[in-house]
Amino acid sequence: MLSDERMKAMKEVGATSIKECKGMERKWIKKDVWDALLIDNEWGIDAWQSKLGKAKANRLTEKKGSITKHTGGSRPFVVHGIKLAKKQGREVGYSEIFQATHKLKGGEGEFIDNKSRVFNEKYNAALVNKYGDDISVHPSFNGQSLYDVIGGMKATRTSVYGFGSRVDSR
Repeated sequence: MLSDERMKAMKEVGATSIKECKGMERKWIKKDVWDALLIDNEWGIDAWQSKLGKAKANRLTEKKGSITKHTGGSRPFVVHGIKLAKKQGREVGYSEIFQATHKLKGGEGEFIDNKSRVFNEKYNAALVNKYGDDISVHPSFNGQSLYDVIGGMKATRTSVYGFGSRVDSR
């Protein structure tokens, strides 16, 4: 994805702004195209910088006593699932994807907030209650258990908790 390439380029030169990456050689794109299309006409313009600032402020907005945080970036939940399955070399379940996007250190660390931790515990407990302790017999996803854990249709008009904003909650 372009966002990954932008972050990679900035990291390579220790930049704090994409404008500092002008003139860089990239394997997959010609330097003049990188400079003209991506930096001069997209990431480097004031409108992009303004959008970036607003997004950062939104990520720091407190909601229900906790700052909403995610570790997955702007990728849809489904894309995280595909990437995780490829990395693991097997099918992955909803709970694994949720943990990968709601825990620090690539899904191996602590949950990003108490809401995520509690939700994960309740969802997994619901699966154990329904299917038993052997997680190998649990389905990769159980919609009814998710529905019950979030308390029914406690979804905003744009998202269902745990899925991000790509799911139609109606």
